[in-house]
Amino acid sequence: MYKDRLATKFYPVRTILGNHGAGTKGCTDYAHSRRLLLGISAFCDQHYYGHDCSIKCVGQNGCDGHYSCDDKGRKVCRPGWSGTECTEQIKEGEADCRVYNDRPDFGASSWTGTYNCSKQQDDVPIALNLTKTDGNIAVNGYVTFGNVQTLITGTFAHVAKFLVVQTPSDLKVPLMGFVYTSAELNLLLTTPTTLDGSIAFLGDNRSVCDVHISRQEDYFGGCNFRGSCIRYGTNRNDYYCCCHIGFTGNNCENRSEGPVIG
Repeated sequence: MYKDRLATKFYPVRTILGNHGAGTKGCTDYAHSRRLLLGISAFCDQHYYGHDCSIKCVGQNGCDGHYSCDDKGRKVCRPGWSGTECTEQIKEGEADCRVYNDRPDFGASSWTGTYNCSKQQDDVPIALNLTKTDGNIAVNGYVTFGNVQTLITGTFAHVAKFLVVQTPSDLKVPLMGFVYTSAELNLLLTTPTTLDGSIAFLGDNRSVCDVHISRQEDYFGGCNFRGSCIRYGTNRNDYYCCCHIGFTGNNCENRSEGPVIG
């Protein structure tokens, strides 16, 4: 069944001459004797392993896989990958696009923290998700006040390290007996992972609340959130994209009609 995967090697023939000595009276004379030793070994074709060459393993390092093969045909995950099929990207590992050296001080990211509008009020949870930045000043995403979520748009001034974002005017946030219809966040990047400032809630009344939030995760938008990003180096641009079905291009920026890997 597997004979087409076997390569046979014949070793050189070795002839051995032996003389067991001259005969003496009362002893039997032995003639010169010869024997032929023949060695045969079988080897599996490339990518096949096992005693019968039935195990196939082809190492991958791209969108089709991330592993090499050991001498028994078992998959050995490459750095940054885990799992039986080496398809699970290790968080903050070598292949994680969120980890790189030349990191900017602000970009697409998620933040969580609290805001407080009165010393008599308990802190209220807030979550800020900036899902897109254009590399200059424009940002957008969404914010969650307690259990109310809404879109946000705004700007980040890289020199001043100041973030200003606004919600649409259809917001409905109940707060201290009032319902507010919009909000504006004014936040200063005090450290690379901390934003401090205020929220101004607007509506029939106006309330200004203190805010403190911390960065939880960086988003890397190199694949435009249309594919899987895989890092192969330590700098920001050392990555490639495995695009989702319907998209193609180096950064999955183009639409297509079929499953294409960029």
